[in-house]
Amino acid sequence: MVGLGRSGTSGKPVDAFIKAKLLRQRTNGIPFTVAVFGSTLMNSEKAPFPNYRFDSRLSYCAQILIASKISDAVSLQLSPTFIHRNLVPTALDPNNMAALGAGGRVKVSKRVSINVEYFYRFLSSAYRKIDIYHNSLSIGVDIDTGGHIFSLHFTNSQPQIERGFIGETSYNWLKGDFCFGFNITRQFYLGKKKNLESW
Repeated sequence: MVGLGRSGTSGKPVDAFIKAKLLRQRTNGIPFTVAVFGSTLMNSEKAPFPNYRFDSRLSYCAQILIASKISDAVSLQLSPTFIHRNLVPTALDPNNMAALGAGGRVKVSKRVSINVEYFYRFLSSAYRKIDIYHNSLSIGVDIDTGGHIFSLHFTNSQPQIERGFIGETSYNWLKGDFCFGFNITRQFYLGKKKNLESW
């Protein structure tokens, strides 16, 4: 899968990504699916200061997605993640960040599922003392109408791209801070229709 997107959030980022499946879960065989994900993001806002270099606008994300369908109702996923930012707000902010995401989906009916995802950021003890951001926690509901999937999200992360929701989540669930959003997904098929899984 390849993709190109633009978000209207801070920085007006434009991103390009690629995702490839390396292993597929099989009954009586491999117990999980493994995919790799890579993206490049560019800040497209007007230059904040003179002599703002193009490479200062760029950041990168790499993930390994390890997912397993435990049963028809339960799926789990681990997402080891590495993020690199060419330019950071201050000299104390790290250019490189590692994180581990964990997520799960539970189908409560044939067409409704509950999804949870959490990202833990691995930070140095020195930076953790001044860190103003929080780990991302999202809880959502998917409703499959047969042709479309409506996804409702409650999360403390406002950004929709990896650099933002993993590394720059400013809201705190413990203080009652969260955002609400939704997506609508429609699948189109070229050729013979296949039975596809979300994970």
